[in-house]
Amino acid sequence: LTAGLHSLRIEYYERGGVAVAQLRWEKVSSTVPEATAWLGEYFGNVDLAGTPAFVRSDRVIDFNWGSGAPDARLPADRFSVRWTRTLTFSEGTYRFRATVDDGFRLYVDGVLVIDEWRDGGQRELTADRRLTAGMHTLRVEYYERSGVAVAWVRWEKVPSAVPDSA
Repeated sequence: LTAGLHSLRIEYYERGGVAVAQLRWEKVSSTVPEATAWLGEYFGNVDLAGTPAFVRSDRVIDFNWGSGAPDARLPADRFSVRWTRTLTFSEGTYRFRATVDDGFRLYVDGVLVIDEWRDGGQRELTADRRLTAGMHTLRVEYYERSGVAVAWVRWEKVPSAVPDSA
């Protein structure tokens, strides 16, 4: 929607039984430019199944929710998140790093790079991936089964090895 006033029209018909009509809305974009933000789809289950409970832009994946939930619309345990983002990379090898508690997967251009889709305590994960110069799509999948919820993702370009001179 554009800024300003808008008209809404709601039509409802109830023929018998218990009557309920509710309408809610929320802004799904943020002030974070899409090119610099992750699109986060948050689910009320550990399987990334069905329609997300909500969708938002996250500037970074750097969360320690402790024993809580990312949002009041999710349970503190048994939730999942799918983050996607497309970025420009220069050519080279990149080291992807994650700190997670419970399930985690990282895809680069649709290729599974880290597969830790299992319950478990907080752990560090890394994987190196050679990328060509240009646009690449990252997809992070995460689930929290129980206990502490942690999801942290970063990457860095691995310096090229310089041969020793004699």
